[in-house]
Amino acid sequence: MKRTDYRFVRVSADIEIPVPNDCTPQEEQIIIAQFKAQNNLTSIEHENEELAKAIREGSLVSADELMRTLGFDSDNPEKSA
Repeated sequence: MKRTDYRFVRVSADIEIPVPNDCTPQEEQIIIAQFKAQNNLTSIEHENEELAKAIREGSLVSADELMRTLGFDSDNPEKSA
């Protein structure tokens, strides 16, 4: 099976989605349009704000902090636990 690398494309101020590196600009636009058609961006942005607030207040732990606690380095996966 062929491995496809991804890059993140911003679809709004606070939302990025993964898009295959090898897709054409036209395919990228289709992926973005499908995402927007299937998701309410305002609702997702509101949820992101609520999650960020909960992390700041200490009632939730960010994924990055959890991974560091478990010994994984998200910036350098080869040197992780």
